[in-house]
Amino acid sequence: MGWNRGADGDGGRLVLIRHALPNAGVPILTALGTSLRFSLSSLPVVEVIFTWPGLGMLLLQAVQQYQIETATATILCLGLLFIVVNMGLERIYRVVDPRLREEQRGLIRGRSWLESLSGTWYGLQEIPDRLAEWLPWGKEGKEKTVLPSLPNNHVGGVELTSNDLQRTAAIRQERRRAWRQSTLGSLPFTLGGLIVLALVAVFIFGPAWAPHNPYNSQPLSYTNGQLVAPPFAPSDVYPLGTDSQGRDILSLILVGARRTLTLALFAVLARVAVGTVLGCLAGWFANSALDRLLLSVVEVIAAFPALLLAMVLIYALGIRQGLWVFVVALCAVGWGEPLQFVRSQVMSIREKDYIEGAWATGLGDLQILVRHVLPNLLPSLMVLAFLEMGGVLMLLGELGFLGVFIGGGFAANEAQGQPSLIYFDVPEWGVILSNTWRGFRSRPWMAFYPALALTVAILAVNLFGEGLRRLTERLTLSLNRLFNRYTLASATAVVAIFVVSMEATGPWGSYVPQTKAFDAQRAMADIQYLAGPELNGRLTGTADLDTAAEYIAARFKELGLQPAGESSTYFQGINRGYRDLTAPPELIFKDPLGQPIVEVEYGRDFVESPDHLLETFRVRGDVVYVGLTPDADVWPNTGPVLNEAEGMIDPFTLADKMVLYSGESIPGALRRVEVGVLLIVRQQEELSYRQLPALHAQAGGVWYRQIRIPCIYISPAVADRLLAPSGYSLAELDERQANLRNEEGFSVETGVQGELSLEAAVQREMETRNVIGFLPGMDVALDEEAIIVMAHYDGLGRAPACPEPVLSRAEGQGRRDGTLYPGANDNASGVAMMLEIARMWQEQDFRPKRTVIFVAWAGAERRLRADVDRFLRAKTGFIGAYRVAAVVELIGVGAGEEEKILLDRSTSDRLTELFQKAAKRLKVEATTRGKGIHDDYSLYPYPKSDLAQITLTWEGSGVPAHTPADTAENIDQEKLSKMGRTAALGLMVLARETKY
Repeated sequence: MGWNRGADGDGGRLVLIRHALPNAGVPILTALGTSLRFSLSSLPVVEVIFTWPGLGMLLLQAVQQYQIETATATILCLGLLFIVVNMGLERIYRVVDPRLREEQRGLIRGRSWLESLSGTWYGLQEIPDRLAEWLPWGKEGKEKTVLPSLPNNHVGGVELTSNDLQRTAAIRQERRRAWRQSTLGSLPFTLGGLIVLALVAVFIFGPAWAPHNPYNSQPLSYTNGQLVAPPFAPSDVYPLGTDSQGRDILSLILVGARRTLTLALFAVLARVAVGTVLGCLAGWFANSALDRLLLSVVEVIAAFPALLLAMVLIYALGIRQGLWVFVVALCAVGWGEPLQFVRSQVMSIREKDYIEGAWATGLGDLQILVRHVLPNLLPSLMVLAFLEMGGVLMLLGELGFLGVFIGGGFAANEAQGQPSLIYFDVPEWGVILSNTWRGFRSRPWMAFYPALALTVAILAVNLFGEGLRRLTERLTLSLNRLFNRYTLASATAVVAIFVVSMEATGPWGSYVPQTKAFDAQRAMADIQYLAGPELNGRLTGTADLDTAAEYIAARFKELGLQPAGESSTYFQGINRGYRDLTAPPELIFKDPLGQPIVEVEYGRDFVESPDHLLETFRVRGDVVYVGLTPDADVWPNTGPVLNEAEGMIDPFTLADKMVLYSGESIPGALRRVEVGVLLIVRQQEELSYRQLPALHAQAGGVWYRQIRIPCIYISPAVADRLLAPSGYSLAELDERQANLRNEEGFSVETGVQGELSLEAAVQREMETRNVIGFLPGMDVALDEEAIIVMAHYDGLGRAPACPEPVLSRAEGQGRRDGTLYPGANDNASGVAMMLEIARMWQEQDFRPKRTVIFVAWAGAERRLRADVDRFLRAKTGFIGAYRVAAVVELIGVGAGEEEKILLDRSTSDRLTELFQKAAKRLKVEATTRGKGIHDDYSLYPYPKSDLAQITLTWEGSGVPAHTPADTAENIDQEKLSKMGRTAALGLMVLARETKY
């Protein structure tokens, strides 16, 4: 450099300090800023490995638990930190390099991007004519211009000299030598190309090369005479060992390559496509308002760490929605770099002479970009695509490491906010890493080989991309022969023929017409009977439920299902005890003078809590408001007070009081003290939903403890009326409670006295029957696998009636007259759909290869879990003869607030994808996000994680459920038909196809 030569008289150290460091300052600071972004992006990975509590761990837990406020605040804080760093670097740049203080001026065309819209419009109008020219028949009737042939060895009639010929030959020879050196002589190009070809081979033939079925697990194995549990170390049977579920890692890697590479390919194509389009616009209209807007957006996105932002977007869009969610998220966090690259290239190209010539001929902006700019960008875009793919694969590996992968899997055994085991059934390289790194030291093969596969793939695309970069820098590549009208038309035709042939010859194409036999009218007849007033809501422990069971069993026999119950019947008897109200509870509130202060009605203003262990009792006492933090385990001594008369009440004085509490869950400190009655504030709409007392011992994945003290839900309006004598409102005390710190609390005496009377009956050892039938599998290799189709048929019965007749109030209000809860959608519709699918199969003589077991079971409204093992134990020999391959639950299939099928409570990514494909084939929208029936995991149990299980319902089906409005008249037959065809299609593929 000139300044370096001019400083020869200075010492070497002075040259370094005075000249070299200031000129290298900008690149160094830029590298530091970029490193900060990548460091912040890796926060969750580091903190998960070392279990350090920090922002990364906090953000990961927030997005996994859908805590939107926490996730948003955390990601904004990290983004703000990076923005501040960038602003500081911009200031430092100008101090370090004085040249940056001067205004930069570049060559611009002098036209705004808005002015070019008119020219672009004319260019768009020419598109049909341009497309017609590409078609062979589009050239008919047009006069062809025949150009004279170029002279060979002659110029202007003068023969070329031998020197000219030698020079031309030397140029061609040099070009061929450069090609050889840039391809076969280039280690990155050759080595990267060979590995890329190997990856392509694995992509195509990987599933065929897999030595084992990657979907089958090996729970136990005999080794040297001992029974050993997985994971198994590498051996002759399992060359790379197995994972914790006993699945062959080599097979998982070979089969998972297709999904991982497909996702990376689509993400890269999306990034490059978006970046190219926007980069062309930004570069062509450099320094315009559009250019500044796009660059500002890129800077904002760059302010957020890529891994963290991608994770937030994936959970926001729905991790179970499929591949497109990951493509969108990975594109959203990475399109900025291609934009900046393309922008710089376009700014350089637009100043070329041939662009000026095209402009002079009258071509518009769009035409110049498409005809002249884009073809010159293609070689560079190919290089960029390979380099981008390495970054995408790295990001996929980090996401999978954190348990963020397609489908989301099913987490179990959570400790310190992180699952120790994630179940997945769709192989993908990233997800294989999610369960392996914790045991790396004792079982290194589980993490090493998946990590090696990702490493080799990243190394391959980076090497090949570097080789392409060197090739394009040394040689001018023309891709016109590769990308022209003929090659593109041929590729389009091949893809179209492939898609059409797959649609016509694949299993889906043969099953779709058969689903038209689903008859919603027949299903409606079953719904009308089961939801009719004669069955009184099908309450467990009553003769009405037995009548419904007899009806379902008769229909099973009529439809040709073989008995799978006890003693060659369709029934499986289970003895249980029940607790139910015999009359509506009575609740009265009075002032100190004994005068009623508020009129409350059962079912409108208050209901019993389903968490309460129902017993007959009468309680009278003063009403006191208690404020506690949600996680309070120890009774606080004191807290913030509003006046001298306030403080924290002594817990030993609560035995004869009514404690008013407002919160989603009851704190442990309040559960551990003796209380007369708990009055829990709930929203008004929650009080109109009928809930039966639970029978099970576990719900929500944790041990469920019923509250032995009386517990009543009241509305916010009643709570406000009770607090009025104290001078406070419920909103004021809720805000005060939200601001409490740990181990703080407060109480407020209301001056109101309450009285509660509740009568309950205990029925012990009442028999409830499941109804079970089956179709045996017709394939020797598959008949040992069972598909269970189930729907619960019990309901809510009638509301407890007063001893004396009471006029019925408007619908949705008081429930003191024995109001019927028909349960048409929840869940007579599920049973009816199951019966109609069986009828459709009988009519079409459908013979499944896998055994299909149909189960109408009772106990869901008592919050019992469907016990699949118990279903199989009903018939002698079933429990050892069949392995459950999938469980499909039908619930709320006849009505919903939305027009989307909800694939709910899935523990299997394969089942989710299967029914997504089924819905797509029938042109029905499906989603994995929404609210169905029994979605409150705090009350209803999780499905078992070791079973492939899914629930089919309609989004918003829980709105009419558990109310008197759930009648047969409100069933939507169109929805019933769409869901029936979708469920039938998915079940037919499940029952007959070896791979699904």
